[in-house]
Amino acid sequence: MSKNFKNIIVGLFYSLIFLLVISCSNNSPENKEKENSIEGKKKDMEIEQAVIVNFNYGIQGLDSLFKLEDKLEKIFEQHPQLGDYDGNEIAIDYSDGTFFFYGPGAQKIFDAIKPVLQQTNFMKGADVTLRFGPPEEGVKEIIVDL
Repeated sequence: MSKNFKNIIVGLFYSLIFLLVISCSNNSPENKEKENSIEGKKKDMEIEQAVIVNFNYGIQGLDSLFKLEDKLEKIFEQHPQLGDYDGNEIAIDYSDGTFFFYGPGAQKIFDAIKPVLQQTNFMKGADVTLRFGPPEEGVKEIIVDL
Protein backbone atom coordinates (compact mmCIF):
# COMPACT_ATOMS: atom_id res chain seq x y z
CA MET A 1 0.00 0.00 0.00
CA SER A 2 1.45 3.36 -0.96
CA LYS A 3 1.98 6.14 1.55
CA ASN A 4 -0.49 8.48 -0.27
CA PHE A 5 -3.19 5.80 -0.24
CA LYS A 6 -2.68 5.27 3.52
CA ASN A 7 -2.97 9.03 4.11
CA ILE A 8 -6.22 9.15 2.13
CA ILE A 9 -7.67 6.21 4.10
CA VAL A 10 -6.62 7.74 7.43
CA GLY A 11 -8.08 11.12 6.34
CA LEU A 12 -11.38 9.49 5.41
CA PHE A 13 -11.42 7.60 8.70
CA TYR A 14 -10.95 10.81 10.71
CA SER A 15 -13.54 12.60 8.57
CA LEU A 16 -16.06 9.86 9.34
CA ILE A 17 -15.26 10.04 13.04
CA PHE A 18 -15.69 13.83 12.93
CA LEU A 19 -19.07 13.53 11.18
CA LEU A 20 -20.19 10.90 13.67
CA VAL A 21 -19.26 13.14 16.61
CA ILE A 22 -21.05 16.12 15.04
CA SER A 23 -24.22 14.13 14.36
CA CYS A 24 -24.26 12.76 17.90
CA SER A 25 -23.77 16.21 19.39
CA ASN A 26 -26.90 17.45 17.57
CA ASN A 27 -28.91 14.97 19.66
CA SER A 28 -27.54 16.32 22.91
CA PRO A 29 -29.94 17.22 25.74
CA GLU A 30 -29.19 20.90 25.13
CA ASN A 31 -30.29 20.65 21.51
CA LYS A 32 -33.40 18.65 22.46
CA GLU A 33 -34.24 21.31 25.03
CA LYS A 34 -33.73 23.98 22.37
CA GLU A 35 -36.02 22.10 19.95
CA ASN A 36 -38.65 21.70 22.68
CA SER A 37 -38.31 25.40 23.45
CA ILE A 38 -38.93 26.27 19.80
CA GLU A 39 -41.96 23.96 19.72
CA GLY A 40 -43.22 25.54 22.95
CA LYS A 41 -42.86 29.00 21.44
CA LYS A 42 -44.80 27.91 18.36
CA LYS A 43 -47.58 26.59 20.58
CA ASP A 44 -47.49 29.80 22.63
CA MET A 45 -47.81 31.80 19.42
CA GLU A 46 -50.86 29.71 18.52
CA ILE A 47 -52.60 30.55 21.80
CA GLU A 48 -51.47 34.13 22.13
CA GLN A 49 -54.76 35.64 21.05
CA ALA A 50 -56.92 37.17 23.74
CA VAL A 51 -60.37 38.43 24.59
CA ILE A 52 -60.48 40.94 27.44
CA VAL A 53 -63.87 42.02 28.76
CA ASN A 54 -63.98 45.29 30.75
CA PHE A 55 -67.31 45.90 32.47
CA ASN A 56 -69.06 48.06 35.04
CA TYR A 57 -70.18 45.88 37.91
CA GLY A 58 -71.69 48.07 40.63
CA ILE A 59 -73.23 45.21 42.62
CA GLN A 60 -72.31 44.63 46.25
CA GLY A 61 -71.00 41.10 46.66
CA LEU A 62 -69.68 38.67 44.13
CA ASP A 63 -72.55 36.20 43.73
CA SER A 64 -73.63 37.59 40.34
CA LEU A 65 -70.04 37.64 39.13
CA PHE A 66 -69.47 34.04 40.20
CA LYS A 67 -72.69 32.87 38.48
CA LEU A 68 -71.51 34.40 35.21
CA GLU A 69 -68.02 33.00 35.73
CA ASP A 70 -69.47 29.49 36.18
CA LYS A 71 -71.33 29.80 32.86
CA LEU A 72 -68.19 31.00 31.09
CA GLU A 73 -66.06 28.22 32.57
CA LYS A 74 -68.57 25.63 31.32
CA ILE A 75 -68.15 26.94 27.77
CA PHE A 76 -64.40 26.31 27.96
CA GLU A 77 -64.89 22.90 29.58
CA GLN A 78 -67.24 21.88 26.76
CA HIS A 79 -64.99 23.38 24.05
CA PRO A 80 -61.36 23.05 25.22
CA GLN A 81 -60.08 23.92 21.74
CA LEU A 82 -61.18 27.52 22.40
CA GLY A 83 -58.36 28.02 24.90
CA ASP A 84 -58.58 29.10 28.51
CA TYR A 85 -60.60 31.31 30.80
CA ASP A 86 -57.87 32.95 32.87
CA GLY A 87 -59.99 34.55 35.58
CA ASN A 88 -61.13 37.99 36.56
CA GLU A 89 -60.14 41.16 38.32
CA ILE A 90 -62.72 43.11 40.28
CA ALA A 91 -62.32 46.48 41.94
CA ILE A 92 -62.34 46.50 45.75
CA ASP A 93 -65.43 48.75 45.69
CA TYR A 94 -67.12 46.42 43.12
CA SER A 95 -67.36 49.31 40.64
CA ASP A 96 -65.83 47.51 37.65
CA GLY A 97 -64.07 44.37 36.56
CA THR A 98 -62.30 42.48 33.82
CA PHE A 99 -62.44 38.93 32.46
CA PHE A 100 -59.47 37.38 30.63
CA PHE A 101 -59.62 34.69 27.95
CA TYR A 102 -56.73 33.29 25.88
CA GLY A 103 -56.60 30.88 22.97
CA PRO A 104 -55.73 30.34 19.33
CA GLY A 105 -58.67 32.39 18.01
CA ALA A 106 -59.96 35.58 19.61
CA GLN A 107 -62.95 35.74 17.29
CA LYS A 108 -63.94 32.13 18.11
CA ILE A 109 -63.66 32.83 21.84
CA PHE A 110 -65.80 35.94 21.51
CA ASP A 111 -68.41 34.15 19.39
CA ALA A 112 -68.68 31.45 22.06
CA ILE A 113 -69.02 33.77 25.08
CA LYS A 114 -71.00 36.62 23.51
CA PRO A 115 -74.50 35.12 24.01
CA VAL A 116 -73.82 34.50 27.72
CA LEU A 117 -72.40 38.00 28.17
CA GLN A 118 -75.39 39.57 26.40
CA GLN A 119 -77.80 37.76 28.75
CA THR A 120 -76.10 39.27 31.81
CA ASN A 121 -77.41 42.65 33.03
CA PHE A 122 -74.14 44.03 34.36
CA MET A 123 -72.44 43.30 31.03
CA LYS A 124 -74.53 45.95 29.23
CA GLY A 125 -72.09 48.54 27.89
CA ALA A 126 -69.02 46.36 28.44
CA ASP A 127 -66.00 46.86 26.18
CA VAL A 128 -64.59 43.68 24.69
CA THR A 129 -61.07 43.80 23.27
CA LEU A 130 -60.14 41.12 20.76
CA ARG A 131 -56.37 40.90 20.37
CA PHE A 132 -55.16 38.85 17.41
CA GLY A 133 -51.63 38.04 18.57
CA PRO A 134 -49.25 38.33 21.49
CA PRO A 135 -49.36 41.37 23.77
CA GLU A 136 -46.95 43.57 21.87
CA GLU A 137 -46.97 46.75 19.86
CA GLY A 138 -48.49 46.58 16.41
CA VAL A 139 -50.71 43.55 17.04
CA LYS A 140 -54.19 43.98 15.59
CA GLU A 141 -56.90 44.69 18.17
CA ILE A 142 -60.56 45.55 17.84
CA ILE A 143 -62.89 46.78 20.55
CA VAL A 144 -66.53 45.72 20.53
CA ASP A 145 -69.26 47.30 22.68
CA LEU A 146 -71.82 44.93 24.17
